[in-house]
Parts: sequence; C-alpha cells; structure tokens
Amino acid sequence: MTRIRTTLLLLLMLFWALSLDHLTVLPAIYEDESWLASVGWQWATEGHFASDLFAGRFGMEQRTYTFTPPHAFLSSLLFRGAGVGLFQARFVNVALGLLALALLFTLGKRLWSGEHGALAVALLMLTVGTTQTPSQLSGILWIDVSRIHRYDMVVPPLALAALLAAHRAQTGGGDRWWLVAALLAGLSSFAHPVGGAMVAVVLLLALWAGASRRTLALMIGAALLPWLPYLFYVMADLTAFQGQTRLYGDRFDLLNPAWYVANLRAEPLRYAVGAARSPWVAWPGLVLAWLALRRRAACGDVSARLVVVAALLMPLCFALFLSSKFINYRVLIEPIWALLGAWAILALWRWQGHGGWARLGRVLLVAGLLLMALEGMGRLAAMAAQAAESTPYPTLIAQIRRHVPDGTRLLGMHNYWLGMESTDYRAWVVPLSQADGDPQRLAQALDTLDPEVVLIDRNIREYLDHPPPADPLPAAVWRWLDARGYRPTIIIDDPTYGRIELWKRSSEM
Repeated sequence: MTRIRTTLLLLLMLFWALSLDHLTVLPAIYEDESWLASVGWQWATEGHFASDLFAGRFGMEQRTYTFTPPHAFLSSLLFRGAGVGLFQARFVNVALGLLALALLFTLGKRLWSGEHGALAVALLMLTVGTTQTPSQLSGILWIDVSRIHRYDMVVPPLALAALLAAHRAQTGGGDRWWLVAALLAGLSSFAHPVGGAMVAVVLLLALWAGASRRTLALMIGAALLPWLPYLFYVMADLTAFQGQTRLYGDRFDLLNPAWYVANLRAEPLRYAVGAARSPWVAWPGLVLAWLALRRRAACGDVSARLVVVAALLMPLCFALFLSSKFINYRVLIEPIWALLGAWAILALWRWQGHGGWARLGRVLLVAGLLLMALEGMGRLAAMAAQAAESTPYPTLIAQIRRHVPDGTRLLGMHNYWLGMESTDYRAWVVPLSQADGDPQRLAQALDTLDPEVVLIDRNIREYLDHPPPADPLPAAVWRWLDARGYRPTIIIDDPTYGRIELWKRSSEM
C-alpha cells in the first residue's frame, strides 16, 4: 500500500506542477474568466453576488443570475486573502482539479483497489481525449479545464463525493448515506446544470438497490434542497432574472420533442477528437469493458453497478438535455471513464496468466499504454514550448495600464477586466444590450457611460467591421465615436492577443 500511496503522491505532484506552470500565460485569457472573477471579487469586497463590470444590464451590479453562486463563492474566499488576479482566479480551478483527483483515487480504492484508483488518476491526467482549441491546448481535458477560471471544475469533486456516499449506502451504510449522496448530487447540479446527470445516477442506483419509496422521495428532496435558497433569491427580482437569462432560453426547450432530436444529432460535436489517436483505441475498449462490467452488475456486484450506471446514464443525459455541446462539460464524465479503463486494464493484465502468449499479451498492453502516455506527454511538452512564445496576461495588462490611470471610465470587452479592477470598467455588452437593436438607444447608452477610454480589441473590431446581417449597431458605434471626437491614441500589437486600440476623445489628448 505504501507503493500505491507514493505513486498517487507523485501523480498529484505532477498534476500540481503541470497546472501551475505558466498559469498566467497559457491559455490566453478565456472570455468567461474575467466575468466570473469580477463577481467573486465583488463578493469578496462588498459581500454580494454581483458585478459592477456589467452595471446597467438588468441590475447585474446588484444581483447576478447568469450562473449560480458556488464557484464565485469559492473564488471570493481566495480573493479575500490573496487579492484578485489571473493566477489567483485560475488557482481555484487547479485546487478543485487536485481535490477531484484525490477523490477519484479514493473511489477507485473503495470500489476495487488502490491500484485501480492510481491507474484511473494516471489515465485522466495523461490521456489525450479531444481536439485542441485556443483554450484547450493539450487535448488532455482534465489538464486544460483545470487551467481555466470557470465553474465546470466545481462539479467533479461533488459528483465523486456523491458516488462515494452512494457506494457506502450500497455496502451497508443505510438510508442516511443515500440522503448524503442525493444532497451532494444536488449540490453538483447547483454548481452547474450538468451536475443534474449525477442526481439521475444516484436515484437510479438507489432504485436498483431496492430503496423504499419514502427513501427515494427524501432523496429527491435532498437533491432539491440546495436550490431552495436560490429560488427565493430569484423571486426577489424576477424581472432581472428574466432579463439576464433570456439569452439562454433556447437551451431549455424541454417541451419540444424536436429539441431532443436536435440534441441527439449534435452530440457527436462534444466528442470531436481532431488529430488525437488515443480515443480511437480507448473508446472501443471502454465499450467492451462496460459490457463486461454490466454482466458483473447483473450478478449483484455493487461496485460494477455503480460504474455501469454512471458511465451510461451521464453521457445519455448530456446527449438528451444539453443543447450546448461544449467539450469541457465532459470533465464530469471522464473520471468515470478513467475508472472503467483502469478496471479493464488490470482485469486484462490478470487474465493473461503466465504462459508465452500471456507475456506477449502483456507486452502489447504495456506498449499500447506507453503510446497513449507518450501522446499525452508530447502534447504537454508542446504546450510548454508554446508558453515561451506567448504573452503573459499580466504583461499585456501592464502595457494597457500605463495609459489608463486608476478610476478611469473605460469601455471594453469584459475579457480584460482582470488587472483593471481599480478602473471604472464597463463591458461592451452593457450598451449593446441596452440598445436592443436601436441605434438611437445605443447612442444614449454610450452617452450615459461617457467613457474616457474605449478599448477596441480584435474581437470587438471583428464585430464592428464585419457586422451580422441586418445589425445596425456596429455602424452606430462608428458614428458615435466619430461624433464624440474619439480617436485611436494608443495601439498595442501583441502576438498573442492581437491588435488592441485605446480610443480617447481628441479634447482629452
């Protein structure tokens, strides 16, 4: 057991080192990170769940409804002691990723053995499972998502803790452990809607185990419990809730059968593998492993039952109920796949026996695992090399801050708020949403903001120079800038973030 613990410790230290390395450099800041950090910072400094970055957009400076509080609350705890910055913000997710790996090991150990838990951790950390994107640079989803300040990584620790409680309930712990499992699953759904799949998993496990109707009813109540205070929070300003969340309405068309069909058809987008080779080997193996475990589950093996239910039901819930086919949501599923893979690998290793063919089989198995690990390590090495050619986000912000004193009224993309929190920063989405397609209302909204500096980066310029069909607002922005005498006074050409223009009124130059 000492050997297994040492292996686990080395794996966790490797994850820690990989995740903290160039944390403020790679990836380039993701559009949601400053948004979410601004809410955590306001909670840390003013004590409420809101963001002045979006002041004027349906009361977001007083109450935020675009996401639920758990991630922002955790961020606020760190910001209160360490201040706000990209490193601190991303550190929250690194810590959550580390916690989830420790829980994954514990679950593997409880289900089968420490070897299974350690191997599952290694598979999760080193297996390439998806295509590379500007925000997912390695294609190792666990590593990539742990480096981004988003709420996705809050869900896996809660989900794995729920599975641990469910396993305890299945192995003689009693009904109270089913309630603990349901409560943890409900918390995972509260952290992000994708966690709702874990509620379904826990309820099905309890049903399979023969839980009484009373227990099932109490479990549903426990799963809903984290949402009750939030319901009162929503009802306190229903108009603001409706205004802030109306953009997400098409994601929850639950009464439309065609919506489910469209979701199923689009689900392959979540599993795009790009140039990755490992998934083409791993996924057929996982299917065969699932079929083998299903037979064991049918014979009463509660450990097999837990993995079989989770490995099937979570992807099915994603396919049916999540119209957003974001790859990063898979961080909830991949720990279960890692457990399934660990069980299959060790079962195959032990099944080989000791003859000549057995030795050949083990050589081939080890060779396959080494090739998968080498692909992952190659991706990680390439990502590390890319860091040397990328601009650290604090370096970019330092360049901008030389021309933007504290207290400056500034209008820009919300991406760049981190590091600019001492300015009076407003996001472009505020005047654009206030305009609601009306150029005159846009001009009024911009006049009300009266920015001293207008920040135009490559994203907002792309929108202004190449507007969507029949969108009159980009042309109205250019007219307003010209009429009010704004001119580009500072231009920063950055190899990572592109061209950033600071526009000021000619009278203030």
